[in-house]
Amino acid sequence: MGEKMDIKGFFYNNSSISTIKRKIYLVVFPIFIVTFLFLTYLIYSAGNLNLINIVTFGSLSIGLMVCYLFLFIHKNSLQFVDILLCLITAFITLIRTYYTIFYHLGRDGDMHLGTFSYWMPLVYLMIFFTFRGKTALLFSFTNFVLSLIPGLYHIFFSEHVLTQTVDTLLQYYVSILGLIICLYFVQHMFEIFMQADAAKRLANTDYLTSIYNRRKMDTVLNAEITRVAKTKEALSAILFDVDNFKKINDQYGHDVGDSVLKELTEIIHKQLPKNTYFGRWGGEEFLLITSGSSTSELAEQVRMTISQHHFNGIDKSVTCSFGVAFLLENELTKDIISRADEALYKAKDNGKNQVCIAS
Repeated sequence: MGEKMDIKGFFYNNSSISTIKRKIYLVVFPIFIVTFLFLTYLIYSAGNLNLINIVTFGSLSIGLMVCYLFLFIHKNSLQFVDILLCLITAFITLIRTYYTIFYHLGRDGDMHLGTFSYWMPLVYLMIFFTFRGKTALLFSFTNFVLSLIPGLYHIFFSEHVLTQTVDTLLQYYVSILGLIICLYFVQHMFEIFMQADAAKRLANTDYLTSIYNRRKMDTVLNAEITRVAKTKEALSAILFDVDNFKKINDQYGHDVGDSVLKELTEIIHKQLPKNTYFGRWGGEEFLLITSGSSTSELAEQVRMTISQHHFNGIDKSVTCSFGVAFLLENELTKDIISRADEALYKAKDNGKNQVCIAS
């Protein structure tokens, strides 16, 4: 048996991109639906509602309505909507291409491809907006080659070929080909940027709790010390760790221990002020960096929140000990962390589950 192909590799599986695309579709689709229905009405009023217009505007209107309903009802239907939208728009533009070149171009003084050609860049943009890399390129070239067939027929076999129509077709096809190539490389650069951004986040994020890691917190603390040296604001470091964490791991297992750390970071995040940075310093030890004068109150608030919270999988309370150090004049990162660490050990020695302020 061959290896099963991962269809998801054809798409952008990024939650942020998917959320943005869904919002764009929910806003744009109703506008397009109303526009196409209005155009259908105008064409009907003018007596030009022939078969090609019925197929074009009918398919687009119905297709967009179906896509909109799927997006509105099923939040996880984005990939289906993307594929359906690409197929519908590609199909409609191909029909208009064939119809215009076979029945209008070069006849009765008609030297242009008509208004449908204005929409072609949007079709290819949509393809690269939906599919990734070579998949988008293959889809685009397939659509391009299919649209090229009637143009070649007109140039070499049609009795209505003129210098002006050849010029129109050459400009049209060369511009579309250039657009496809540009979109491919733009998308490639976009993917490189996304990969670099993801690598940067991984380098600064703790793998378990998804908060800042020690490297990032060290950088933040250095930057904050430099900043407050100019603004003369108060700055403090709150170092804390989970009391008796080894016993939790021994009694409940390391999976439960990891779950406690993740749950702990989640409940703390909800109550931190905007001027506070939060990261994992190592193991079961965490660091808060905050500016302002209410540091002791913040540490006490966090301590109480943790001690009063019921953690999943634990039948007893979880507590933490805190060491608080206020930045002194001309102090470096290692100095304030060292004093916060001393205060933390003092809180441990004094019975744990308490806040101790460094002298």
